[in-house]
Amino acid sequence: MAESARVKILLRGFVEFEDKTFNGFAQPTITLIEDGKNIIIVDPGTIKDIKKLKNNLKKEGYDFDDVTHIVITHEHHDHYRNMGLFPNSIDIDFWGLWKGTFLEFNQEDRKLSDNVLILMTPGHDKSGISLLVNTSNGKYAISGDVFYDLYGPKNDFFADDKKQLLQSRKKLLKMADFIIPGHGDVFKVEDYNPK
Repeated sequence: MAESARVKILLRGFVEFEDKTFNGFAQPTITLIEDGKNIIIVDPGTIKDIKKLKNNLKKEGYDFDDVTHIVITHEHHDHYRNMGLFPNSIDIDFWGLWKGTFLEFNQEDRKLSDNVLILMTPGHDKSGISLLVNTSNGKYAISGDVFYDLYGPKNDFFADDKKQLLQSRKKLLKMADFIIPGHGDVFKVEDYNPK
């Protein structure tokens, strides 16, 4: 049996609305997964200072050139903006695996590596995917905006399809021990408490 993967949050995300028009600031939670020779970054998105991401990655023993895969959980700008920082990566999104200009089309739940599954999780956005990662501590779902943070939101005002979103949440809550949300810190599934 393959050794389990390691998951590390490189930068915790946030959303700060200035007013009721939803103008404000957003940075996704940027996550590192190590699984054998696969060095995976999830949602490199928007960052005020790219040096902070570079330094946090360096603390884990890597540079931008070392990253083998970039995963974009959905097609909102705040989650994908900085994917060009990783010149050697295979890029993964809802459509499949991008190797340079070549797309290996695949829109179904599938294995990325020994301990990482790609799961289709639409609802917040039609292009939603999540990762389920098997670690020695349990299973982590890296969910993008299927969950913003520990508290939900119960009603996602940006959701394309609220019914699908609830189905995707149930799917991840059933499969995982921990959730790494799109804009917050990791939480235990049993602690999930939408407001």
